[in-house]
Amino acid sequence: MKTLIYILLISLSYSCWAQKPLKVGRYELDGKTFVVKKFNNGVRTRLSIFVGTEVEPQNKSYPPPKNKYASPPVKRDIHFDTALVKEIVLKTLGKKRARFKEKKAFLSLSLTFKKDGKLEDAFYALYNDFNVTLEEIADIDKKLKAGAIKATFTGIEYLDYQFIHYNGFDVFF
Repeated sequence: MKTLIYILLISLSYSCWAQKPLKVGRYELDGKTFVVKKFNNGVRTRLSIFVGTEVEPQNKSYPPPKNKYASPPVKRDIHFDTALVKEIVLKTLGKKRARFKEKKAFLSLSLTFKKDGKLEDAFYALYNDFNVTLEEIADIDKKLKAGAIKATFTGIEYLDYQFIHYNGFDVFF
């Protein structure tokens, strides 16, 4: 019995040690590159997590619109299951929810959809608490891109674009 307790304590301490909070830098996980940058605007600090790139999705070099005078799509014309996105984030970070709520932390997502509605890219920004691991962000990214999140579009602005950006979807804890 004593040996079993020692084994459990060692495995528990190892699993706690393995989950390190994100720090600024470049990381490789499951064949993807994650770039973590820290920004401070004087009011609050933001930790940005880029997947496969070092620039925010809206600044990435996507193909230009068909019509060079095209108006960009507006948020109200982009529809997707926001409850499912929140559920994925909250389930993945559920154990830390109380701490995040106490610190008024939130995760902001910028999503880029293809014209057919499939999720192409995601950018994550964490505010007020950075106690998130790379594995948790990778898990959120994997679940979002698994195919359950699909957008539909209204209006006509999106017709000129191959990729449609939805910036600033916030998940509060």
